[in-house]
Amino acid sequence: TENIDGNSKQIPGGILSTGTTYYWHVDGLDVNGVSLTGPSITAEIVLPANDAISLIEPIGNVQVDNLSPSLKWAGLVGVNSYTLILSQDSNLESQLINEIVSGSEYSLPSDKGLINSMNYYWVVEAAKEDDIISSEIESFATPSIAAINLQSPADGEAVSITNPTFTWEAIEGISSYLLRIANNPEFADPWALKSGSTSFEYPGEPPLKPGVTYYWQVQPLNNQGGSIGEWSSIRNLTISVAFNVQLEAPASGEVITISNPTFQWIKIEEA
Repeated sequence: TENIDGNSKQIPGGILSTGTTYYWHVDGLDVNGVSLTGPSITAEIVLPANDAISLIEPIGNVQVDNLSPSLKWAGLVGVNSYTLILSQDSNLESQLINEIVSGSEYSLPSDKGLINSMNYYWVVEAAKEDDIISSEIESFATPSIAAINLQSPADGEAVSITNPTFTWEAIEGISSYLLRIANNPEFADPWALKSGSTSFEYPGEPPLKPGVTYYWQVQPLNNQGGSIGEWSSIRNLTISVAFNVQLEAPASGEVITISNPTFQWIKIEEA
């Protein structure tokens, strides 16, 4: 503990030990040496070591708050470049990243395609004096994504058109979605349709048939079109024949002999 005038303090050489973790904070004092507002938050530093690389964050399978976290480690004395390896499996066999990094921090770029609700494992290596020094393998988890709330059609709704519009609530940070439709709740052989908004009008092909129950759900995608979340709940709908208007007269193809024909159709309920 030391009283300091100003807002910086350089620690003389030889006081702090290499490879050691230290904690520090600062408290503002008045002219009588009394604390004004209490100490700052406590920060952590790790000095570079001679023979070990210590990973700082994220570690311990902590959940990060975004898909582009910064990875930090305490390096080696006299070493400026490291090899960073990131994988989805704990034995690092399937590597998403294997890059040489300058310094002791690496911010994951968004195009690396981390997925929500996944565990990732990482390690840092360096060459020093003809020897490869490797850190312990650490892990972190990506945040789970909020469930997509479907809006319309309502579950079990009978619709009167064969090109219904499907809508759902937007999720912050999500720019595209995948809508899938099938005639079975297991979604065997579904129709997959991408949408850049939170609504999608069915294009009509393949046609939705009256009286058939169709199931649908939505999944969020990243900018590369990859899945970054779970499928929503499942809803179903049917195309109701009760809403289909049947024409009576004139018949299709009939030759009209008057200039003011009368058109007739069968009245449907609720119309």
